[in-house]
Amino acid sequence: MNFLPIFSNRDAAVTAQPQGVRFELIRHRWAALGGPDAAELAAAGPEPALWHLTDLLRCPVAIHRLLGETGAPAGMPVGEPVWWGFVERVEITCGELAFVVSLAEMANQVRVWYRPALPNTDYRLPWVATAWNGDAASQAVYGVKEFQEMLPESSASGAAGLRDVLLGQRKYPVRTLVAERLPAAVEPVTGLGAGRQDASAPGGDNPRARVICRGWWHTAGWRHYEQPAGMQMVAGPGGSSLTPMGDAAQQRIRGTFFTPVGISSWPAVKVFLRLGIPYGAPADSLQVDFQTAGGVSLATAAIAAPAITKSGWYEFTLNTPPALAAGTQYLLIVSRTGAQDALNYYRVEIDTTQSSDRAFYWNGAAWVSFTPNNASLIYKVQGEQDSLTLVASMLAAGAGGQFFSGLDLPASSGQLVPMWRDGKKTALAELEALLRMGDGTGRYLASVDGARRLSVFPQPAEGAADYGLERSGGVSDPSGMPLPPGTCVAGVWMRAAGLAQAAVVGPTMADPLRVFVEAMEWDNGRQRYLISPGS
Repeated sequence: MNFLPIFSNRDAAVTAQPQGVRFELIRHRWAALGGPDAAELAAAGPEPALWHLTDLLRCPVAIHRLLGETGAPAGMPVGEPVWWGFVERVEITCGELAFVVSLAEMANQVRVWYRPALPNTDYRLPWVATAWNGDAASQAVYGVKEFQEMLPESSASGAAGLRDVLLGQRKYPVRTLVAERLPAAVEPVTGLGAGRQDASAPGGDNPRARVICRGWWHTAGWRHYEQPAGMQMVAGPGGSSLTPMGDAAQQRIRGTFFTPVGISSWPAVKVFLRLGIPYGAPADSLQVDFQTAGGVSLATAAIAAPAITKSGWYEFTLNTPPALAAGTQYLLIVSRTGAQDALNYYRVEIDTTQSSDRAFYWNGAAWVSFTPNNASLIYKVQGEQDSLTLVASMLAAGAGGQFFSGLDLPASSGQLVPMWRDGKKTALAELEALLRMGDGTGRYLASVDGARRLSVFPQPAEGAADYGLERSGGVSDPSGMPLPPGTCVAGVWMRAAGLAQAAVVGPTMADPLRVFVEAMEWDNGRQRYLISPGS
């Protein structure tokens, strides 16, 4: 089966076909998350022409079935593409030496996370990050590709120095010279034919090359996703103390906080407080009243005393989530719903080391400072939003969607998730976690089409539109028509065709002849499909 890769310039405006180079498809793979996943090409030709393959890094590529092959549209020089993505890695072997150049380890925007070092303390401060430092020249050619390093206790200047060193080392595609002959066609990319030799690949002592390609889905992992809105808290490692509340002496506790300047408005859905086991046996509930700085109630939530069974964090879900504006002061009023009782009351944890977000208590006549005066209520205010709203944010052009032309999403997943993200994870890692969550009944899948438009959709139901797997190893579509060799599908259900159902199947056993296709690979050398089953 013959296929032709067609390369484009990085702006996808014109083709960039290497001159004098012959290509053979070794294999390509589709996955349920992303569609076109990975591909491998072998190349042969004059040595100077092979060296020019390194200019293809990050160039778009589409692999087409050649005219005259089974299933190719008549009258076209090539058939429809069976795979598309970009060039990630090029390997050139000349005799016993091999030269490798790759985007996988490249990073043209870097920052370092570190813990500020404090002597004579028995706790660690939270992680903080340097500012990003990027190389504009590299980004203009390849796009933005980020890298983060986690550094133990350090100083701000030390972390910034490491960041700049890493950027200098990794801002261009990483080059490796190997003093050994690379195998003709052994795939280093996880999940793509690892360790298999292919006799169709050019070999011998003649110069040869391999071109490793990735699907556009993977570029969402080039950027890290950070969302500063959606979290406000005092929950550091300072000294803490349980203080009575509702015992007549301290009837209410008031915490204050300011939202940061420059963030977008966000809905406060939950408040978390650290509580101790109530003293005695209060018969009422503990209530949080979310107020403006002027004392106007925006939302309330309460939990009954019997639900407080141990010291720790407790969740209060607000009845009407208020939209919080940037640079604005808000109040958290903690009180009991019943009468004051010196023998049966609640205990609320405060931080005795905070100099901001000061807390006060109501003594029945006035708001009074705690002793010491720098006490603060320990709290978290959490914003939440529909998971698909967060997905759209993760796939914005300035985040993980820099190479996608558009986005198609269901209207809503019905799943509320925390919106705050600290930026330690890539947009791809965050995205895949949300897609696994799905709509509460099943997960979401995703696929990138040939125009780089990304679609997210529910996983299809078993039996709704099953593909067929023939005894010969061929694949047929839901209507029973055979797929042309080399056409892969993933994210679908497949059932063995022409096989009798097992005579005895346990009551809890799934259909042994049906499988969900998590990934499908076409091995062009062996002219066969390799199927990775999913759940």
